[in-house]
Amino acid sequence: MNKLRIGLDFDNTLACYDEVFSQQAKRLKYLPEDWSGDKQNIKYELLKMPEGHLTWQRLQGQVYGPAMDSAVLFSGLTSFLIRAKHKGHIIFIVSHKTRFGHQDETKTPLRQKALQWMESKGFFDASVFGIHRSDVHFCDSREEKAKKIRDLEVDLFVDDLESVFEEKDFPPVRKILFRSSPSNSFGGIVCNSWSEVAEEVLGTFGDDDCKALLNGVLNDEVNTVHPIRSGANSKVFSFSNSYGKPFVIKLYPDLAEDKRPRLETEIKSLRSLASTGMTPKLVAFNRERNLSVLEFLPGSKPLEITHAEVSQALSFAGMLRDLSSKTPDQFGLASEACLSVEEIERQTRFRLNKLRMVEHHELRTFLSDDFQPLLEDTMSWAKSLLGNEASWSKELSLEKRTLSPADFGFHNSIQDSEGNLKFIDFEYFGWDDPTKLIAEFMLHPGMSLSEERKDQWLKGCLSIFGTNDSDLPLRLRTTTPLYALRWGLIVLNKFLDLGKRISSRKVSQSSIGEEKLAAQLHKAKRLCSQVKLEIMPSYA
Repeated sequence: MNKLRIGLDFDNTLACYDEVFSQQAKRLKYLPEDWSGDKQNIKYELLKMPEGHLTWQRLQGQVYGPAMDSAVLFSGLTSFLIRAKHKGHIIFIVSHKTRFGHQDETKTPLRQKALQWMESKGFFDASVFGIHRSDVHFCDSREEKAKKIRDLEVDLFVDDLESVFEEKDFPPVRKILFRSSPSNSFGGIVCNSWSEVAEEVLGTFGDDDCKALLNGVLNDEVNTVHPIRSGANSKVFSFSNSYGKPFVIKLYPDLAEDKRPRLETEIKSLRSLASTGMTPKLVAFNRERNLSVLEFLPGSKPLEITHAEVSQALSFAGMLRDLSSKTPDQFGLASEACLSVEEIERQTRFRLNKLRMVEHHELRTFLSDDFQPLLEDTMSWAKSLLGNEASWSKELSLEKRTLSPADFGFHNSIQDSEGNLKFIDFEYFGWDDPTKLIAEFMLHPGMSLSEERKDQWLKGCLSIFGTNDSDLPLRLRTTTPLYALRWGLIVLNKFLDLGKRISSRKVSQSSIGEEKLAAQLHKAKRLCSQVKLEIMPSYA
């Protein structure tokens, strides 16, 4: 890749003020304490007030001045800047920023505050982002900003304001509009996260990028990087240090694209489960780079599920139950927790409505002719079992909940040469109804359990979780077919990518692969058949 001259705006492109605007608006009594919304919502509310423009300017003066220290880097920006530096690209920062804020009685020097903030974040540190202070430029007007961008001869520029690109002196370079809705006449690329900007500018994440991000996280040389998994979820690579010892680096999704704190959740869960000896050891992590380093587990997914494998899974379930009684306040809810039957229905219908919007004939036919009628029948059947509406919507009490990985099974395990299992992937860990853990272990499309092994798992879990939960068998009987239908929609997630714009390209049916889509549709149909022929009849 040729060395690029990359131009970047500063406010609301590098420095994120989303929380700062809200905090300062409430501190200044412009908005009530219980108000919620982003910067644009705040601006809209303030401009409706008497002297709204002056009020908005006063707020901006506080945010970009005295409260500047509270700003944070946008999620994904650290990774972008480190990768760009590693590839030898030159970064220029060009900001339309006056010397002092309008209506700011403190007369805080805005440019000095911005430079101090950049200094504190490692912008000028050669071991972090390595940007030269002389490559940061402040301008009094947008017109001056456009001329400076032209004089710097950048190859591309990233800004959150389309109006900057519309200045008559703005040069004919690649335009990337960040986190803003474009006009119909905009001739550039729109990116909603720094991960999208990185894909557009730096290309696909590779081995060298992995080495760059690890630099400074481990005080050791990084060798022989190999991808293990790189999909819609976290990217996982294996690497070795200077002594040849293997490790795993896990890169979590950009928080701008997935709000769930997956790194934080995994750190906390691995620390809590370390004493079980059935999870990988946490070696290091870096919040700004959104990564963790784990011990490398030799082995592979179990090839055959016997009594021994299920027994180990049950041992881990028992440890989860024990942990649940010791750490009641440490964790939040598991990802997509289902604490009532009504919540399972809500999640299922939400997924169904999203899939209905996809332009794909076979998918739409399946959803309307097969899935929808089966869903309604299953809901009626489940409600008849429960007997009253209150049971449908009632949340499970705290003492009956359990901590759960939320994606537990042999598909997320590594077995060593002696047959010992360790379980991986705890990004979604938290509190949930044990029925979800029990049912989805048996239903997960990534596993194939014999009836004998399912029976072993079911009896073992009823013994572990049912001691103080007399309602567990009925809840499990009611929810299992509903979880199966929910999974039937989850396996169709690949269809949701159709028509999406990823950087400068639009995802099409051919780019995903019709065979992959057909395979996922087949899995969904198989789960529906399982509900009709096996699950509901067995509970009749």
